Amino acid sequence: MSEVRERPKRIQRKRTKGWKMPESAMYVGRPTKYGNPYSVSIFGLELALKLFRDTAYGFWTPSNVSDLPDETAKLAYELHRDWRKKFSHHPVDIIHLELGNADLACWCKLGEPCHADVLLEIANS
Repeated sequence: MSEVRERPKRIQRKRTKGWKMPESAMYVGRPTKYGNPYSVSIFGLELALKLFRDTAYGFWTPSNVSDLPDETAKLAYELHRDWRKKFSHHPVDIIHLELGNADLACWCKLGEPCHADVLLEIANS
């Protein structure tokens, strides 16, 4: 009889002495290719996640940045373009292939919105 694995989840990384990330988890924070390039300090949490969701699904939606100053809107597009260049194929395909069935770790507090939730949604759809 095969073992049923629970649905992949997000794990909060910690600096607590003795804490170790589970071997089954993949770190997807900012320095990795899966990190959210949209800084919350620049774009705010809601917009940073909205921009990341669209970018991860392979879309650029100009209306998302139409209310931003020109330089910030330009930065958002450059971040979108640069993040997409990290992938040889459509990001959804790569995310599904590389992150499917893995727990994902980042520094965001559990229960708060996080780009890793978007990655989990794509990877396990």
